[in-house]
Amino acid sequence: MITNILVVRKAVRRFIQKYQTAFELIFKFIITYLAFDQIVTLLDFSTTLSKSVVKLAVGVIGAIVPGIVTILILGITALYEVYSAAPILSLLVLVLFIVIYCFAARFSGKYAYAIIAIPLLVKYDLHYIVPLLLGLTATPMAIFPAISGVLFYCIFKVIVADVSIATFKSVDEALALYLKVINDILGNKDMLVTIVVFSAIIVVMWLFRRLQYSFAFEITIIVGACTGLILYFLAYLKLGTPIDGVVKGTILSVIIVCIVQTFRLILDYTGVQNVQFEDDDYYYYVKAVPKIDVDVPDRFVKAGEKPERPARIEKRETPKERDESEDPEKENGAAEFFKGIAEKAKGIAAGFAALADRRKKEHNAVKSAVDDDNGWFEIEEGAGKKAEEAVKAAAEKPEKPAKPEKKPEKKPEKKQEEPTDFLEE
Repeated sequence: MITNILVVRKAVRRFIQKYQTAFELIFKFIITYLAFDQIVTLLDFSTTLSKSVVKLAVGVIGAIVPGIVTILILGITALYEVYSAAPILSLLVLVLFIVIYCFAARFSGKYAYAIIAIPLLVKYDLHYIVPLLLGLTATPMAIFPAISGVLFYCIFKVIVADVSIATFKSVDEALALYLKVINDILGNKDMLVTIVVFSAIIVVMWLFRRLQYSFAFEITIIVGACTGLILYFLAYLKLGTPIDGVVKGTILSVIIVCIVQTFRLILDYTGVQNVQFEDDDYYYYVKAVPKIDVDVPDRFVKAGEKPERPARIEKRETPKERDESEDPEKENGAAEFFKGIAEKAKGIAAGFAALADRRKKEHNAVKSAVDDDNGWFEIEEGAGKKAEEAVKAAAEKPEKPAKPEKKPEKKPEKKQEEPTDFLEE
């Protein structure tokens, strides 16, 4: 059972890594489309943005641009919706959005989609997934995107409740509305409790994750969930904040985060190794925990089908070796191959022996043939037969007196004729 789960995990990871770019674009499109649709549905002050074509266009743009730009697009959308209902109130929304956006862009650029995910998941009581994932993978700096997501949701929720009573018959009414919106935001106990709980979950999980003990990631998830439940119950007892859906949402969030962690990383704590080494400045104590990994088979056997297996397997055969073992004509191929090599070696040795004999004959012919009283005989290089014929010819030829060497005749030098003196004639 566990092996099958690991095989499926490896196959899914391999498939996602192969088409990683496509999956990223699809994920960004879906989350942008859903966030835009939720803003338009929640505010619902303009009919222009509620068209399906506009939603698809915004989703496509969100799939291409970075996450922090997607937040800017969604903020402009919310600002336009508020402006359609109450133009004066949109000024306050603009100021609040600029402050939160600068805060998010400075500290939360890497986790922009965590900001978008919190308002999306609140509807299903699954927004606890965000702090659990951030505490499992990020640093305490991930508190800022969690806070930004909570602020965005709570601010727009307050605006939706207050914009319906905005009449703006006078300046005093506008100022009173501004003060009411600010007081409702700052006095929102649910928002403050959620910010404190999410921050505590991230910090506690980060601390537990850094400790050296077995099954650290799994225990960290449980500790983070328990921290959130305890703090929510304390807030309910002290402040009276509602806890509807907290238990159910936390349990479902833990299950989802455990599934994500299974696909992200699994460690084999039975093979832990403690390593020590040093360099010029430090001495290191390292605890190495191997990852669990399995090989995905090339093909799967259907139900009811018996796989063909050899009786005894000493090593894994390659397809080429398998084909050669199944072919009866190639059973004696190795013996014939070595036999041919032996015959070729004998032929090469015989050739070298004939070449050495030939060189020996040439050497003897050259040595004994040409230095005698009758003169020197020139023998061509590398011609053994010609050398033997030259020796026989020299033995049969009668002796002749040696001819004196002729000296080259010197030609008389031509004297230059003296010029004729025509005057003397």
